[in-house]
Amino acid sequence: LTEKVFLHALPSSDTPTQGLAEKEAFAKELEQQKLLLKTGGTKPGTMDLNPKVFRQGSASAGMPRIEDVVKELNGRSELLDQDDDFELIKAQLSSIKDSLTSADRAFQSREKKEMDKLKSRTIHTACVIRVAFPDRLVLQLQFRPADTLASLHDAVGKFLSPEYKETEWYLYQTPPMHKIDRSSKRMLADEDLVPSALIRWGFE
Repeated sequence: LTEKVFLHALPSSDTPTQGLAEKEAFAKELEQQKLLLKTGGTKPGTMDLNPKVFRQGSASAGMPRIEDVVKELNGRSELLDQDDDFELIKAQLSSIKDSLTSADRAFQSREKKEMDKLKSRTIHTACVIRVAFPDRLVLQLQFRPADTLASLHDAVGKFLSPEYKETEWYLYQTPPMHKIDRSSKRMLADEDLVPSALIRWGFE
């Protein structure tokens, strides 16, 4: 007699389908972690600009090193939003790395290297941007990494003299000469302005 089979064989735990799913899930987690590192887990528009003005080349100006300002700023936990959770960020980093032990051995080495590289980077929750003007004055402002290039221009515009607010002014980096798009929704982190940058102000 022919034996009737009512159930299909269950897939083994190491089927190609499961391996693919693990890879896709891990790739998604990596992208999420890259975003966390880029934005610092913060929201745009939540940082006090804390404007300061210095004069270049003046011994009495007391302009601190921008690296020291960044270090102090990112070390002050009170600057974080209530929604920002460093412990959550750290936990996500650990859980993603731990998941490598159960991932497919074929891609473990490459993914582990990328994760180790991500873990070695510092998470910045704030950035310092200095804007140098032709008269050697320097405007220092604070932002979130997730703030946009458009918000950077809006912030700088608030401090311009009335006669220059209506001119065709722009912000740029050099060298080489690169104008920063004033209407862009790209984040400051996308323009490599995090954790700090010295940019320049010009007008037509």
